[in-house]
Amino acid sequence: MKAKIDGLIKKFKIELASKYGKEGLAVFGKPTAAEVAELKALKPEIMAELKRRAAERWAAENAKKAAEEAARQEEIRAMKAGERFNSS
Repeated sequence: MKAKIDGLIKKFKIELASKYGKEGLAVFGKPTAAEVAELKALKPEIMAELKRRAAERWAAENAKKAAEEAARQEEIRAMKAGERFNSS
């Protein structure tokens, strides 16, 4: 099932969308009637997968920012202490 959802997301470049405060899917391309029916049937699972991916991306970005901030703070601490700090 996950492979099918991943395939649909990739094939139609599906993204999360919001209109008038209501969440939905943005589908690019022109799905056939059968594919539209399949997309509608799998909509909750597709939305859940896209939200999961967004959450993972957000967590990775925050972890990277936190690591960069920690390195910056360490450099500031080293400068205040008069230590040499090599940034490579």
